[in-house]
Amino acid sequence: MNTAARIEAASVPGRINASAAFLERVRDQVRYEPRGSIACKHKGDLEMAFIDALKP
Repeated sequence: MNTAARIEAASVPGRINASAAFLERVRDQVRYEPRGSIACKHKGDLEMAFIDALKP
C-alpha cells in the first residue's frame, strides 16, 4: 500500500492531513498543526501535520 493511502487513513473527517515530506515543500505557504509521529501499518511511524489554511 502506498504512503498517501496510509496518510489518508490516519486523518480525521474534515481535516487535511499531510506528511512531513509534503509539509517541507509548503511550510512557508500554509498554517499547520503538527501531529507528531503516527504509527502506520506497513510503514512504521510517519511524521504528520494537519494543514489549517493558506497564509495570506
